[in-house]
Amino acid sequence: MNTNTDITNTNAESKMLQDTDVKVKISRISNGFVEGTQQITKVSEIISLINVDGNTKAFDENCGMVFYEKSEYANDIFDEVKSILGHYSTNTKDFIVLENGGFIYKESIQNIRIIEMNDERVILIIGLNSRTLFSMSSYDYSNIDILQKELFEVLTNKKEAVNWNDFLMG
Repeated sequence: MNTNTDITNTNAESKMLQDTDVKVKISRISNGFVEGTQQITKVSEIISLINVDGNTKAFDENCGMVFYEKSEYANDIFDEVKSILGHYSTNTKDFIVLENGGFIYKESIQNIRIIEMNDERVILIIGLNSRTLFSMSSYDYSNIDILQKELFEVLTNKKEAVNWNDFLMG
């Protein structure tokens, strides 16, 4: 009899732990930190914020990835961090603002180049650490050559922002 009670309590405790796990997976920003499913990161470390295909990535000024989220909460985390750091997306002098409201710190960019892959052309924005920060495929964006030139003009402050509507397909 006592064993059944222990099993019931264990099941109840297990249920509580499951509920707690669910709460942990829901992102929160508090006391200057953003919490994801597997890490907690100081928001002030984030200088570039990108969201692609449900993956949220945040980088520091040296292009080190300080936050990565790939879960059902990634888009919510992106929106929360973006709202906290929204002043970056209005500072077109120092940031390239992406079509979804993400942003890349201009000083973190090493180069912007096009690579050819079979029947696809891809623009790569390469960070100071020689890793890709963001990529744009000819499957998603039209006029890749003109888009690269426009990104260069934004990077060099000859133009304030990319007019993404001119390039988005579909």
